[in-house]
Amino acid sequence: MAAGCFAQQIISSISTNNCSQTAVGSFKGPVCFGGIESEYSNKFIDISRFGSIHNDEDEETNAFPFSIDHTDVLGSLPYAIDAPFNAYRRQHDPTCLPDTRVDLLKQICNWADGGGRGRGREEDRRDQPRLFWLSGQAGTGKSTIARTIARRYLATARLGASFFFTRNGGDVGHAGKFVTSIARQLASNIPTLEPHIYTALRRRRDIVNQSLVDQWDELVLRPLADLNSSSSSSSRNNTNTDPASSYILIVVDALDECEHDDDIGMILNILAKSESVVSSSSSAPSPKESTRPTPTCTPRTQLRIFLTSRPQISIRWAFYYQIPEAEHEDFGLEQVGGAVMDEDMAVFFRHNLVLIRQRHGLHAAWPGEEAVHQLTQMAAGFFRWASTVCRYIDRGGASRSFADNRLRAILRGSGSAALTA
Repeated sequence: MAAGCFAQQIISSISTNNCSQTAVGSFKGPVCFGGIESEYSNKFIDISRFGSIHNDEDEETNAFPFSIDHTDVLGSLPYAIDAPFNAYRRQHDPTCLPDTRVDLLKQICNWADGGGRGRGREEDRRDQPRLFWLSGQAGTGKSTIARTIARRYLATARLGASFFFTRNGGDVGHAGKFVTSIARQLASNIPTLEPHIYTALRRRRDIVNQSLVDQWDELVLRPLADLNSSSSSSSRNNTNTDPASSYILIVVDALDECEHDDDIGMILNILAKSESVVSSSSSAPSPKESTRPTPTCTPRTQLRIFLTSRPQISIRWAFYYQIPEAEHEDFGLEQVGGAVMDEDMAVFFRHNLVLIRQRHGLHAAWPGEEAVHQLTQMAAGFFRWASTVCRYIDRGGASRSFADNRLRAILRGSGSAALTA
């Protein structure tokens, strides 16, 4: 009864003088409901655009007609806001300094652009490993390298997504939102892929509650396959396309910091599955997998997945025994030569100590090359230790002698306790 009275009050309050008397099929104008009109007067809806949307929602077409809830559907994907490398909370995290990690960054970029063994013919490029695993102990600079690579490929519009795990980091500390966060970034960063991800969500409305394997198939692999299928005719007529532009990079950092070894293994499984699927359009599912046809990708748009982690046993085992050797490229930071590592570390110390010198008004010769050399040897390739040292020297006092006194304490070894406190 109360609801009926309320409805009558609303109807009686409608100002019909201000509303257009237009047929519904061609309605295009403000929705006018008395006092509500001012709030919605700039909301224009062309209903004729969506007249057949429900009839077409299951039909896969090259140009899917976006419905009025298109943004809402993609925005409803569970999302870890701290996952991208450039998330707000990560904005102060560093990238590699100029003239550091030169050879390694070149190697990674060469791989990401389709290079490596047999670079040349398109057939050879398709056979290159599409998963690159960078390993190293804690504090050796893996995340800094990952951010540098992600930043470079974002600048060239070829970064599909990034997910930076953080131990005990909430949504970035587990795998629950891993696939959906990547899919949402792909839809945002790769405009041509967006309608196909939207189609997948309309087709499988409950996909976000299903396994990581099913999510990866439906929200990543199948949309890529649909994109390649829809663009096959146009690409045949385009002979001037840069082959490197067909590679979409996904960066996954610190996989070892994901909770639960089983989830780590599952992520490696779906990433490895991507390798097999992308490499062949006729890959058969393994006996343990569903017999439902697996989405496949043509060579036109392919995934490159750059992954970093510590070389813990469970991850090493997966790469050595589960994932075929031909499907991944590996590099351990311990392979970097001592001379190259020392030079990179010296560049790091020089850069940061110059900033400290300027902030504290120290003399131009401070701290001197001997101090840089000693710090470089003490760091022994651990950039996290080097960063901690620089913060320790810089912070905690305003006098000119403060930073120098702390530097001398570090060089004498008496500052080590403070660094670990």
